[in-house]
Amino acid sequence: MQKSKQKNKIKSEGRPLKVFQTTAYTFSFGGSLLFTLLYLILGVPVVAGVCAFAALLFYISLVLVKRQMLRIAMPLALLSITMIAVLCDFLLGWSLGAHYYLLAGCVLVPASARVSDRTTLIIDGCILVCYFALRHLLLYAEPVYFLSFSVVSFISDLNLLTAFSAIGVSLARYRRALIFVEHGLSRAQARLMRLANTDEVTGTANRRAIHDMLIEVKRSAELSGGRFSVALADLDDFKAVNDNYGHDCGDAVLREVCRRSATVLRKSDAMGRWGGEEFLLVLPRTGMEEAAEVAERLRQNICESPVEYQGQSVTVSTTIGVAEFQPGEDDSSLIARADRFLYEGKRSGKNRVVAEVLSFIG
Repeated sequence: MQKSKQKNKIKSEGRPLKVFQTTAYTFSFGGSLLFTLLYLILGVPVVAGVCAFAALLFYISLVLVKRQMLRIAMPLALLSITMIAVLCDFLLGWSLGAHYYLLAGCVLVPASARVSDRTTLIIDGCILVCYFALRHLLLYAEPVYFLSFSVVSFISDLNLLTAFSAIGVSLARYRRALIFVEHGLSRAQARLMRLANTDEVTGTANRRAIHDMLIEVKRSAELSGGRFSVALADLDDFKAVNDNYGHDCGDAVLREVCRRSATVLRKSDAMGRWGGEEFLLVLPRTGMEEAAEVAERLRQNICESPVEYQGQSVTVSTTIGVAEFQPGEDDSSLIARADRFLYEGKRSGKNRVVAEVLSFIG
């Protein structure tokens, strides 16, 4: 039950315009009912009947909003506001302050449906014409029903409070709904960004993302004069894993390799799937010797024990080529050097780390 309520709340707050309409019309419906009761107590049933009929129109507007019939709901709400303003001021006098609802309508009504700017201006213009015409006709006219000055003054303050509270509450909820939507969009964009930059099999950075990281580290090193290295790791004889155990097993092996790698790599290091069973490591602020040591720890961690998959023990090893960035070198050349050392390691027997001047053999 609680989950259902939360889901409905999220659904409604995810539609700012509908939240705005529902709030404005609900507030107006409740206010009309309260004024109906007030005028009955004051002994003016005709005015109470006007408010009751307006409440009915606001209720119908609410139903129409729920059914997505926004273009019909707005004219009904406008009719309700105009009726209250004109008839209540005519019956009880301009001092009653029912005309405040026309001013509130200038904000609430045009904003409660998807209408063009031109239509909004026309609606607001008509409301203001009605306001000034009503003022001209009723400012000094005698009311049909007389209430004491203190009662009229109280109702006038109440009308002012009700009209502008409707604006404030509606806009506040509208703003809250907009913020909710913006947060939702931000989360969706972040999720899309993660999906766009993440390899779906291993959960590590994909080729584009790790290449972007390499470019960023390279730019930083060029600006600061710092060092960094890359390592290209390729799982040995991985085709045999897919051929002997199936591609699902191969994917499981890739995921386990990435999990083991994450326990060895430093926080500043980045790893991404370069293609197939090949992974690129970007090692910021790291010279050749230190990079080779990181790569060796990685190699040992990957091959220290077989990968278990559905009762099968799959032996895994990797060969890694390491290259340190040289000033003026482009990213393609840097990766090509690491790739050359990688294949040196493959030709030399696999399961080893090869760098320019260093070699770790498993």
